[in-house]
Amino acid sequence: MRSSTLQILFVAAIVGTGISFSGCSKAAKASRYTQRADSYFDSGDFQKAKIEYMNVLRTSGPSAKAIARLGEIWYEQGALLEAAPFLVRARELDGDNLANVLRLARTLTAVGQPSEARKEAAALLQQSPDNGEALLLLTEASVSDDDITNAQQVINDFPQKGSAYYHLALAHLALRRGDIAQAEEAANDAVAADPKLPPAHMALGVLWSLKKDGEHARQEFSTAADLAPVRSAIRITYAEFLAQNGGTEEASKYLSELTKQAKDYFPAWTSLARLRIGAKQYDEALADVQHVLREDSNNAEALMLQAQAWLGKGQSNEAIAQLERLDQAHPNTPAVKYQLAQALLRSNNVPRATTLLEQTVAAAPNRADAVLLLAEINIRSGKAQAAIQPLENLVKTQPTLLQASRILAQAYRGVGRLDDAAAIFRQQIAFNGNWAEPYYLLGVLLRDQKKNAEARDAFSKALQIEPQNPGPVQQLVDMDIADKQFALATERVQKALLAKDPNSAPAHFILGKILVAQQQWDAAEAELNRAIELDANLEVAYRLLVATYISSGKLQDAASRLEQLAAKNPKNTGALFALGMVYSSLKDYSKARDAYEKVLALQPDAAPTLNNLAFLYAEQFNDLNKAQEFASKARSIAPNDPHIADTLGWILYKRGDYQQASTLLHEAATNLADSADVQFHDGMASYMIGNTQAARVALEKAVNSASDFNGKDEARQRLAVLSSGVPAPDAPSEDGQGAGTQKPADPVVWMQQAAQFEKQAAFDKAADAYSHALESNPRLLPALRRLTELNLGPLQNSAKALEFGKRARQIDSNDPDIAALFGKASYAAGNFQQAYDVLQSAARDKRDDPDVLYAFAWAAYSVGREAEAKDAMKRVATFRNSTASADAQRFVSLVEAASSDKGTQGAGGIATEALAADPNYVPALMLQAWSTQQSDKQAAAKLYSQVLSRFPDFGPAQKQLAALLADDPAQQAKAFELAMAARRTMPNDVELAETLVRLSYGRKDYRRVVQVLEQSQRQKPLEASSLFYLGMAQSQLNQRPAARDTLAKALAAGLTGPEADEANRVLVEISRQ
Repeated sequence: MRSSTLQILFVAAIVGTGISFSGCSKAAKASRYTQRADSYFDSGDFQKAKIEYMNVLRTSGPSAKAIARLGEIWYEQGALLEAAPFLVRARELDGDNLANVLRLARTLTAVGQPSEARKEAAALLQQSPDNGEALLLLTEASVSDDDITNAQQVINDFPQKGSAYYHLALAHLALRRGDIAQAEEAANDAVAADPKLPPAHMALGVLWSLKKDGEHARQEFSTAADLAPVRSAIRITYAEFLAQNGGTEEASKYLSELTKQAKDYFPAWTSLARLRIGAKQYDEALADVQHVLREDSNNAEALMLQAQAWLGKGQSNEAIAQLERLDQAHPNTPAVKYQLAQALLRSNNVPRATTLLEQTVAAAPNRADAVLLLAEINIRSGKAQAAIQPLENLVKTQPTLLQASRILAQAYRGVGRLDDAAAIFRQQIAFNGNWAEPYYLLGVLLRDQKKNAEARDAFSKALQIEPQNPGPVQQLVDMDIADKQFALATERVQKALLAKDPNSAPAHFILGKILVAQQQWDAAEAELNRAIELDANLEVAYRLLVATYISSGKLQDAASRLEQLAAKNPKNTGALFALGMVYSSLKDYSKARDAYEKVLALQPDAAPTLNNLAFLYAEQFNDLNKAQEFASKARSIAPNDPHIADTLGWILYKRGDYQQASTLLHEAATNLADSADVQFHDGMASYMIGNTQAARVALEKAVNSASDFNGKDEARQRLAVLSSGVPAPDAPSEDGQGAGTQKPADPVVWMQQAAQFEKQAAFDKAADAYSHALESNPRLLPALRRLTELNLGPLQNSAKALEFGKRARQIDSNDPDIAALFGKASYAAGNFQQAYDVLQSAARDKRDDPDVLYAFAWAAYSVGREAEAKDAMKRVATFRNSTASADAQRFVSLVEAASSDKGTQGAGGIATEALAADPNYVPALMLQAWSTQQSDKQAAAKLYSQVLSRFPDFGPAQKQLAALLADDPAQQAKAFELAMAARRTMPNDVELAETLVRLSYGRKDYRRVVQVLEQSQRQKPLEASSLFYLGMAQSQLNQRPAARDTLAKALAAGLTGPEADEANRVLVEISRQ
């Protein structure tokens, strides 16, 4: 079978129903169940059919037909994650069921496993070379260049070259290559070959959409939907097309009608719920989802949508908990990980969300939503380089995805590759010259590069394609304003916009902007008020109007004017929002708060209002709880807004959560490079977490800005500390006390002082200084790391090292260096299992770090994982410049010698040298014990005990000591305890199993004897002695038939002596019973 994950899911699905295959076969009963199931299936009563087919499996075991039908039912209901494991199992049981294999291939494509889908389609074509649906599926699942080349060859060899599927396959590959003209020709050929084939019309609909011809696209999508069965993804696609093109109400009606025609077709309900979530109709969405969950309580799609609705209602904890459960139930499903990542982002858990998205992209590199979201996070956090490669791959495989190209260009800009960014948009233009957006984005980029003439050409072309779009007009006007060509700018607005629509609100806004640039305040005010009259929700007009009032010194007049507007229409949220800004400028913060809260009463999800209100509560009302509540909600609604990131970050800074604050503030500073306030905030957060280089860069940007801002003096003081070590006003004095009483002690000064103490080898004083630094920021990672290292090193305090290492790990669980440090501290403190768990993760991330690999090897060895330890040490030994290389070689020599049948053979001298340097060097002790246990069991037992005093959970020593003590009746209780402990880490060790069996038999623990030997038997055939113990234990448990067979096998295997006599005696007794 090709997919082990789906195998596991099949087992889970069967177990979840309570089905057992172990009972007696009841053919007649199974036949009745099958007849009833088939009848229900044929009549379309899938729920009853499902129950009866499950009954078939319960009574007769794996039935290819029943399993295939269950897969088909889930498939027809649109529950693809549930269908997949049944379809896989059905294909294993009956590979000739081509319809089942087709369903499997379609399902694998839909659940994000294109490579597996491609294998199924290829195998299907081997069985049925003229199968057009398999050919189309093969091309749809072809992603890489090699896949596409191979698919083209398969198409060339396809025998039915006149079929619609042949032409569709050609169209699909042409679209993959970005050749729209060829794709369109092939799709038209497909329709000509079979006018009633829904996928052919669907392909034409996609092509018309790419050409921005909505009317023709709608006609083709509608035709495809009319021709498709009721239970068809094509009908869902048509509804999605309607919604995406402004027909949300029509899409909702269409889907509602579809749910009436097929009440148990889950995608109709889930798509309807998705529309409702988009419209913020969360309760209605939850009701739609319940229609699915009543039929299938484990439906992953429905549960994900339920979580999304909960998120919309503010029930973040419930949503995340549900998605966590789904991730455990479907551990390799990209859709689940993506949804969980989105939920975590809404809760501002960026690190965990990023990790999940990285896992999703690694598993499904062509899953566009995950690639795009991860790229946006990386770009926002200043890691544009990390976004580039996944985006390049996505653009290559999905050239029609404009959003991917746009974000890739943004990433290129982030690393200074402006020409590459421009090339992206030029490629889009070459791909389809009828798209306005690439011209517009190219113009923005060229304008940033000061290539104004080229920028004007690009904006003009965008305007030519979309004459009603005010965006290109505004860009051209902004360039006119910069050139002080005000008359030209005004004429441009008149001709491009007002001549076609005198009541265009954006046009009047742009005219107001031109007048503001000329400082014609009254005329500007009139135009902006006209724009607001035409569109009361045009927020930018309110913002510019407020700025106009501020510049003209008419704030009080502005307040009166806006109060009149709000009185005239109490639901005018734009006027209320502007009123809040005006009152803030007038320093009448209570009235500003009231205005903002009125906006929220009307629009609870108005992110700018939430942001401004959060700032008021933080700066003016000193209520950080409310401030954080509003800012967090704003962030969840508008996660890409850098102003909101700054507000929330600064609130967290004021609360002392410098680590999380730094992440948000650095994101804001990256996107608002010209804002002195934001740079100051970013610099201060970096300062407080000990990131001195980042702090210096940001604070220098802030103080060098021409803008004034609160905190400029403090910024200069912090820069002085960073530049020359001059203490800030709140820095510690010689007696260790800070001068300031309002602010925390300066962490950088304490860190500098600690570093000086370290240079003087005054490690106690250094640790004390680092501890003072932690008083200013208990989550100061540099201080926690150095305290861990000092206590591991010169201070030799393993308990404190563990304490500080644990704190560091809790702050940043994704940093492999911190993980390595915590693992070393755990090892030093004797917490070997924890050391192994943590260092295993660190070693995976730092495979080329010999220090981490060396620490991991010892941790693995300490819990008895010799093979892992030896492999890691062998790798360490290859790093010749590492100080651990020599010991790694010694370690490997000793461990290999102890497990070799050839004896010490030269390793004895190595062991002696090692023990001379360290009497508790465990590999040497193990070799000595192993080499002496035949001649001196007592001495060997003593050595093994010494090993266990060093590593209490060292399975190999427990195993050997248990074997040595097993023959001593006085020591058998201890031997049994040791054998049981060893088995926890060595469950498959045959020798250990034999020792445990003898001890358990002596304790009359016959069930354990049977359990251990049956497990051993599954790995390899049992020898005569083990068969004897198994048979005897079975006899004691009255399992006579099994005992008879097992004892007979023991005798046949050569059992001799007293054990053979006893076996014969028991066999005679059994035969008499």
